[in-house]
Amino acid sequence: MDVNEMLREALERLAEAEAELDAEIEAERAQNDEAREQLAARARKGELGADWQRVQQRIDLGETSLEAVFTGGDDSQAARALRDRSQQQMQDLADEWREADEQGDGEEPSPAAVVSHASAESAAAHDAAAARIAEALRSIRRTAHDDNA
Repeated sequence: MDVNEMLREALERLAEAEAELDAEIEAERAQNDEAREQLAARARKGELGADWQRVQQRIDLGETSLEAVFTGGDDSQAARALRDRSQQQMQDLADEWREADEQGDGEEPSPAAVVSHASAESAAAHDAAAARIAEALRSIRRTAHDDNA
């Protein structure tokens, strides 16, 4: 197999991987859109409380967005209340996870431990892939150099 064939094959594999990733991203986006619409419907009905209902009304009117609410761009009283509540819930959850890790009761690991482990595995997989790519490039260069010699 010559260098051009190797490069063509590598590009085909990259294009296939990109298409698969694009399909996964689109499926996840559709799921997120559906979940967001379900949340909005519940907020409109007041099922999530008055603050959520007020914020959703403002979203529907184009006056704000969830991003603005949760990043601090919306400084309305209802948005501040949702941010404060969200931050408190995140802190409570982090505390629960930390306590679960400290107790080490032998049950399933906490989500924090799972995420930490997954992150380490991902970094290792990335490093291994980078090493394989580097070796493939070195091999292509050697082959090209040998063909030119």
